Amino acid sequence: MRNEWEHAHTDYTMPAQRQIPASLAESESDWRHHLERSTPNGWLIRHNAMTEALVSGKPMYLLHTTKDINAIRTSRQLHVSTGCLVGALYCSPLARQREGLRPHNLGTYLMRTKPSTKPMVFEVPHWWRSW
Repeated sequence: MRNEWEHAHTDYTMPAQRQIPASLAESESDWRHHLERSTPNGWLIRHNAMTEALVSGKPMYLLHTTKDINAIRTSRQLHVSTGCLVGALYCSPLARQREGLRPHNLGTYLMRTKPSTKPMVFEVPHWWRSW
């Protein structure tokens, strides 16, 4: 993987440690404050279901839809996207409820509008917490 790709995405759960701001604010904390408090839905940077699921210490469940589930079962391989998110496997989070798992609104939309696809559910354990 190319070294530049390390900076393609930002982890908003941890304060960034940049040398200087990109001239949009006086400091990194000023920019963070602006994003969290002065933008629509800025509060989601700190409080969102995905971040809360990741830090909960419990397994996380993801929904993936595919047209070729039999090929996946046969090969036991998933192929990632080669689109704009290079190396991404597109999934939607599943929320735990008393009745079972409920898809996020994106997952619900996909299940409703793509009836020719089959759902796959992945359990993501918290193995990384032991690092």
